[in-house]
Amino acid sequence: MSYADFAFYQDEFCGSLIPTEDDYKTASVKAKCYLDWLTNGQIKDLEDISDDIKLAECAVSEVYWINGRNPGILSEGNDGYQVEFAEPQEMDLYRTAVRFLPDGLIYRGIGI
Repeated sequence: MSYADFAFYQDEFCGSLIPTEDDYKTASVKAKCYLDWLTNGQIKDLEDISDDIKLAECAVSEVYWINGRNPGILSEGNDGYQVEFAEPQEMDLYRTAVRFLPDGLIYRGIGI
């Protein structure tokens, strides 16, 4: 389950890039997993999920969604048809998340 629902994405985050609730659910699952990893699972231990955390999930969801629509091509093969697509760059996800996450949730010495 995501920290922020599609209504929060549209109304509070004022998001418009992700067009449907199903698309948002797909991207937000990845975003939630990334935020949980980035914070060493500290968000799960909180009694109340702040709007800052929900905003971070919305922003990271957009990064995943944009990448899913326009993935970067890492390599192509000419022996048959083969294409390898890139995931969002770790630094893009990190920079997006830290703009919103409250102080204290991210270990600043994280090596990226």
